[in-house]
Order: sequence, then C-alpha cells, then structure tokens
Amino acid sequence: MHQALRYWLDDSPIRPPIRDDSTQYILVQRLGGLLYHIGGHLSEANTQFCRTIWQQNTTRYLSQIAVLGQLPSGCVENCLAVKGTDYIENMYRDPGSRQSADLDLIADSALRHRIQETFTIDSLRSSDDDSVGIEQNGCLIEVHNTFAPLSLSNLNWNTLIHNGELRIIDGQPYRFPCPIDRLTIWLVNQAKSSFIDGLWAYVDLALILKTLRYGPKPMSWKGLKEHAACVDLAVAFELALGRLNQFDIWPFEALPRFTRGSEILRRLLTTPNTPHPLPSIWQRQGLRFVLTRRGFRRHYAYTVLKKLMA
Repeated sequence: MHQALRYWLDDSPIRPPIRDDSTQYILVQRLGGLLYHIGGHLSEANTQFCRTIWQQNTTRYLSQIAVLGQLPSGCVENCLAVKGTDYIENMYRDPGSRQSADLDLIADSALRHRIQETFTIDSLRSSDDDSVGIEQNGCLIEVHNTFAPLSLSNLNWNTLIHNGELRIIDGQPYRFPCPIDRLTIWLVNQAKSSFIDGLWAYVDLALILKTLRYGPKPMSWKGLKEHAACVDLAVAFELALGRLNQFDIWPFEALPRFTRGSEILRRLLTTPNTPHPLPSIWQRQGLRFVLTRRGFRRHYAYTVLKKLMA
C-alpha cells in the first residue's frame, strides 16, 4: 500500500498489487476512499470495500458543504476553511478520497458569534470561549477563533485568515490557507494531538510539501524550516519529516537529515502503528511537553501532573 501511495504521489500510473489481508489496515488508516480514487490494485473484496468507503465519504462531505450554505451571506468567505475541506478541495480534488468527520472554520470572535446566532440552541454541540460546534442533519461544523493554544505556537490566526486565498466553488466563495500556512496549520494540529495520527495524515503532509517544494513558488527545505521556527514549530517540523520518512511514501529527493534530538523524540515518544495502538499517556504527554513553548512548560507540567494524580 505504501508503495502504491508513493507512485501516486509521483504522478506515476503504476499501481502495485495490495495484499488481500490489508482490509483492517486500510480501515484503521482511513485510506479506503483514496485507494479507490487512485485505482489501487486491490482484490475484488477490497475493491468493493474501498468503493463503499469512497461513497460514504462523498455523501458525508457533500452534506457538510450543504450545511455551509445555511450560514449567513458573507460568512464562509470571511472564515478560513482548514483541514478536511481545504485538503479535499485543493489537494485531493475528489470528495470521496479523504475521510472528513467534520468541517473546521477559523473566524474572528464577531463572525463566530454571528454564525452561532444563526442556529437554534438544539444545534449547538459544544461551546467555549474559543470555539463552537454546530450540528445540522448529522453534520458537524466547528468554528474556532484559534485552532491551537498559544503554548504550542505563536501563530496569529487573524493573520492566517487575512492571508487566505479565495476560490469560487459551485458559485460559493471559500477562503483557504495559502500553501505555507497550510503547512503550519498541519504542524500545530499534530503538535496539539502529540502526533498520534496515522498514515492518512502523512499523505496530507506529502501533498502539502509537494506543492511547497515543486509548485509555482518552490521553497527550499531550509526556508520551510525557518518558517516553522518563526512560529515556534521547528521541533514539530523536524518530527513531522522524521515520521514521513518512517512511513516511506515520499517519492522525491531524500528528506533532510534529522537532528539527533528529533530522531530520539520520534523513537521514544511516538509509535509506528498509531493510532492502533496509541502511544502510552506518558509518551503523549512527554512529547506534548517538548513541543510546548519554553515559557509555558512549567504551567503545562503542573497541569498534567495534577490531572494524572487526581
């Protein structure tokens, strides 16, 4: 399967056979829709299995997009659509190829409250100072003021919205992250979850890096790392490249050499088969501590220890 993904990322038509006993792995790694989309060389049973997942992904995504149409005029284009919506529309270009459990939007506080007031209280599924979840017809939309705590990066979320690029899709304007911001959002999302995501997330990363390295405005590895460092995500960037190398799907030039520290982190605090099984809670919290910005580490350690001892 990894070899098939490598060929696809390289725009090659070659599709090596995928083992018949890969069904559970395909399910766990959320790749059924993508394998069907790219014409993976699958057994008859796995072809049907992946086709079903592709159909489910397509139906769910189109239903989610329909809910966005219920937002007040001008809201969607002034939010930043991130993660699943962004990846599907700008990298995969096929709604069935990627599983999207919900839609994530980043908005300023005033716009988030405006969106929230559009729906009845029965539609609200979660709400705090920074985000609100809205469920309509079984579809969840999460609207965030920030997508990750300040302790993980110094990203300015309003700047990311301002830097977003508008696209018209089926007559509806959407705002998506620019390519370099797409990378930083991916990094901070992984840092937030202690890098527990599996192969599907590294297919996302490979597509992001492919655009940044070989797209219309190519960047060097040094430039990418310097950008990550500017928002306090340098360690996350090195760890991400180490994990991408571990999954062995990057088909282009060799990835940059990793520092000894980031490689030790990868070996000790992540597991190759995540999310089944997940790294231990001590591994996850240890990695989150390392990824936390220096001025926030004492408070983070105190909070974690208090929870673990409760």
